[in-house]
Amino acid sequence: LRYVHVLWGLLSRAGKVKKPGRDGLNAFVRSRFEGKWQSVPIDVDALRESGQINDVIRALKDWCAREGIPTERS
Repeated sequence: LRYVHVLWGLLSRAGKVKKPGRDGLNAFVRSRFEGKWQSVPIDVDALRESGQINDVIRALKDWCAREGIPTERS
């Protein structure tokens, strides 16, 4: 889950998110995964299923890649 926050921070600092911070991240998770998962927690830090956490990480990494934001240190 920490990595989710790191990726969100990268996107926020690059000016790519409409609402930086926890509220924006929670809104992103709800809008992106509400139809895919049976239920979406109110707060991203309540995620416990590794598959769901991986879904969020993949979505954020893909977004970073589209924006040209490096996610791994070389």
